[in-house]
Amino acid sequence: MTAEIRVSTNNFQYAKWYKRVGALVVDMLIVNLILLLILPGSVRLFYLLSAGNFAELPGYFMTLDGIMFWVFPMLYLIVMQGLISRTFGMMLMKTKVADANGKSISWFVAIFRTFAYMLSGIILGLGFLPILFTPKKQGLHDKLTKTFVIMKK
Repeated sequence: MTAEIRVSTNNFQYAKWYKRVGALVVDMLIVNLILLLILPGSVRLFYLLSAGNFAELPGYFMTLDGIMFWVFPMLYLIVMQGLISRTFGMMLMKTKVADANGKSISWFVAIFRTFAYMLSGIILGLGFLPILFTPKKQGLHDKLTKTFVIMKK
């Protein structure tokens, strides 16, 4: 008995690194603007960073505002990618997150991908480097979740 080998014939146009960076910048602007509007303590974070008071940062991250500084961006990614497989930045760059068949990702994948995305960033951003060198432009978080960022048709 021979095993059937399936070769994908999907002809996706994988998003280039600069499209992904552009989407990230737009999303960061949106998330930080919302944080500044809803969390008055987030102004303190920007002050601490700009003034170089890094010794006070651990205390800040133990406050509700500090916790929301990490939780809100994760919720933004999970909700946007779980609902429509793209963020506002991705809409602007005309990209989307897809599975191997080009379909929208599930909520479970959106949650797992968000945590994997954070992992890609925590390890000095090294998890993002494969995007520059792999044929399908996948970062560590994409490989772990078997997802792709493709150009939206």
